[in-house]
Amino acid sequence: MAKHCVLAERSARQILKARVKALRAQIEPARAEVCDGIHDMRVASRRVRVAVSEHAFLFPQARRRRFQRRVRRITRALGKARELDVVIDVLQRLRKDFHGPPRYAVNHVVRRLRAERDQQSRNVARGLGDLDTHKFDRRLLRLFEALSPTQDCYVKHAARRLRRRYQNLADHYDVWRKSGAEPDLHALRIEYKKLRYACEVYAALYGKAMTAFIERLKDTQTALGDWNDLRVLRGYIEQAARDAPPRAREGMNGLLDAVDGRARGLLEQFACGARTFFAPAERKKTRRLFVKQEARCCQKGAMLDAH
Repeated sequence: MAKHCVLAERSARQILKARVKALRAQIEPARAEVCDGIHDMRVASRRVRVAVSEHAFLFPQARRRRFQRRVRRITRALGKARELDVVIDVLQRLRKDFHGPPRYAVNHVVRRLRAERDQQSRNVARGLGDLDTHKFDRRLLRLFEALSPTQDCYVKHAARRLRRRYQNLADHYDVWRKSGAEPDLHALRIEYKKLRYACEVYAALYGKAMTAFIERLKDTQTALGDWNDLRVLRGYIEQAARDAPPRAREGMNGLLDAVDGRARGLLEQFACGARTFFAPAERKKTRRLFVKQEARCCQKGAMLDAH
């Protein structure tokens, strides 16, 4: 009789329970519409989705997809509110550096964005309502009930998944290096997130080496995330310029120049860090990391720490 991989089933339960618990812990901060609370809720919801995706081979497709759709609704419902919180915060930090027309421009854009942000409260409440219901609990329970054993080695599964995620990231980086196009850079940013969340799922298999890798991944990713915030902000400024009063309109070009200058600096910072992160020697080192787990699949007493 074929042996089942006990570690796979145990890991899926522990990790998913921990991710859902972390998601629920953000309900009250998000309900209070604290900026970090909404951000943390969105991140937690993504981590739940990734935890399910990385263990998809253990769940019936239909139940898994229903559960993931429910969690995705939470992520999307909070998305616009989070985006507006970020760009308002960036503008408020920029304002202290301006005087005269550019400052009037900042004030006009902030007033416009705050009005738009107020309208998002209903979406935030709807997203939280999707989580704080018995239906969500029932779907989570049904997902666990449907969890089926596998003969596939969980340790080998983790290595395959991470190597594939990393290769996707490296491929997107190479594409962007050749094109320099903004859409390719945006796609690269998404691949960074996917790899980071997947690494977090399997981190307990690898120990300190994976923890260090995730930190390096975050360091490279941070500048790219800040660049994207400025990219989004630029679009809002251009929209706000259309109905700006004369004094504010006069300062719009100065504001856009400042945003563009900061974005270029962040892009240079990212490019410098990425050249090191994707250097040939580092690529080999990273690929070796993914096949050198500390855990051994189905080893007696093997457990995962689901932090």
